[in-house]
Amino acid sequence: MSGYAEDNIRKLNITFLTREFPPMIGGVGDYIVRLAAKLGSAYKVDVITSNHPEIVNSNMNSTAFYNACPSIKLWNVLGILSFLREISKRKCGIIIFQFTPFMYSKYGFGLYFLIWLLAAKIIYSTKIITTVHETYNSWGNNIKTYSISFLHRFQFLLLGMISNNVVVTTAQREKIARKWFFWKKSDIHCIPVGSNINVFPLEFADKKKFRERVADDSSIIVSTFGLLETGINYEETLNNLALFRLENSNINFKFLIIGGVRAIDSQRKKKIDELIHYLGLDDYLYCTGYQNESRISEFLQITDVFILNRADGPSTRSGTLAAALSHSRPVLANRGSIIDPLFKDGENLLFFNSAEDFRIKLSEIIRDKDLRKQISENGKKLYDSKLDWDVIAGQYFSIIKDHDK
Repeated sequence: MSGYAEDNIRKLNITFLTREFPPMIGGVGDYIVRLAAKLGSAYKVDVITSNHPEIVNSNMNSTAFYNACPSIKLWNVLGILSFLREISKRKCGIIIFQFTPFMYSKYGFGLYFLIWLLAAKIIYSTKIITTVHETYNSWGNNIKTYSISFLHRFQFLLLGMISNNVVVTTAQREKIARKWFFWKKSDIHCIPVGSNINVFPLEFADKKKFRERVADDSSIIVSTFGLLETGINYEETLNNLALFRLENSNINFKFLIIGGVRAIDSQRKKKIDELIHYLGLDDYLYCTGYQNESRISEFLQITDVFILNRADGPSTRSGTLAAALSHSRPVLANRGSIIDPLFKDGENLLFFNSAEDFRIKLSEIIRDKDLRKQISENGKKLYDSKLDWDVIAGQYFSIIKDHDK
């Protein structure tokens, strides 16, 4: 027990509601596992999730801190009876609903879960805390995308009205939510996402030996994660590294791709493989393939520079960025259109603004050990003060205590 709530009389049972849960692949499921483990130190915590074979047969269903209940077969209006039965059986005082639109329906509009939550609130006086991982789509440029975006916004409005508290994961989304729900600003909370990889420390000798598996002593290891989802600029990074190699022939480097390279779009994966070969980067890449959490931690520990290149830049909703910071890795990140004030260029991250700037900054951080040390140390301080799961859970405890009276 971590002693979060020594004065807590534990009146409430807490239930997470999510369609996805490990071992199903997804960032939301990882988020719940870590948060539920922390909240379970003070409360009884259940996770209501899908009756999916992967979840049903998993050994992750029960721990000392939470119990997963893979009981929901129908994620539509007809599933309401199963949902309410679980809420009643578990004497649920608070539902922490994990919301990202496309998890619950094909087009991201799921009227049914609004009915579920409202029914639990009316029948059992259950309090609703909604964690918003994604809000709504942009308007787009045709009738279909415009209509979907309108429905997303309508859904977001209704969800916020039903919820007692709304948790968002970035300062920008906090501003948006406070405008949408101006009458309940005190019930809007910005709580970032913590690391999706725990630190499993390597001894110096073991680290040296492990590093030799990837690169020789003269090489710099530059790494990123192997998730090819929308918004991850893999092609741009590969092109930049190819040009960097040509411009800096005296710098030996290995590009380490941590984890299995997964892509929703198989054609994109095929094109990236072809691009790697075309750019002549085959000998400069080391792809770890699928690894367990402790092994991923070890690969992070031998990383010299971690690259984050995604459409929105560094964000407090990125578990992969938090993982790099928790492992004290210096991060080279693209400058997004909106930068969270927590991230300071040249202090706890190093930003690049263009392809040319990427190559300049990568050369700078590789050659300057003091700069790497400064950014890694300050990045770890940022993690410890804002992104650590103890800090995140503490913010949730503050919300929960307001209802546990």
